[in-house]
Amino acid sequence: MKAAPSLIRVQGKGLVSSNPDTVILTLDIESEHKQYAKAMEDAATRLELLRQALADVGLEAEMLKTNAFGVSVAQDYREGRHIFRGYTARHGLSLELPYDRAKVGRVFEAVTGSKAKAGLSLTFTVADREAVKRRVLEAAVRNARERAEVIAQAAGRKLGRIHAIEHGDTVINVRSQNLFCGTPVESRTALMTFAPAEIVSEDTVLITWDLED
Repeated sequence: MKAAPSLIRVQGKGLVSSNPDTVILTLDIESEHKQYAKAMEDAATRLELLRQALADVGLEAEMLKTNAFGVSVAQDYREGRHIFRGYTARHGLSLELPYDRAKVGRVFEAVTGSKAKAGLSLTFTVADREAVKRRVLEAAVRNARERAEVIAQAAGRKLGRIHAIEHGDTVINVRSQNLFCGTPVESRTALMTFAPAEIVSEDTVLITWDLED
């Protein structure tokens, strides 16, 4: 009876840093009114004001994307019971731009100075996300092989053919943390004075090799 082959199973970790070249602005419009139709109308009006503010700095309306939209009942809780306050319409939008500090600064000023009163937050990323993900996976495989070779050599063996590769359904992060700018500021001269840090992306793979004498 042929003996089962000796195996070595090693996890590799890929860790890659990328310089962000793209910024994603997340914009939130919220409108509350006792009448449903008025809440919807006010939300639509504020959306148009936001689009106009962006148009004033040279951006096309189609660049502003809707991520979420909903209307909910707003209530207060007093003396053990819920008191109807009105309807709240929420519109979540996003705008993706190449990162240029001066241009993003103008957009920032346009949004915060607009009567749309949209909440604003920023996230940095890279335009070619798939390229970053490939680099991460390549680094993870290299790391697994390097570690396996060290272990095999220390045991007086050498790596044979790959027996199996395992990679779960993981999400490789290619974004910075959310930079919260809060509610709209009153000043039209808000400045983008920060510089984005490198984005660190990581993932793991599990590789099994045959061990040879």
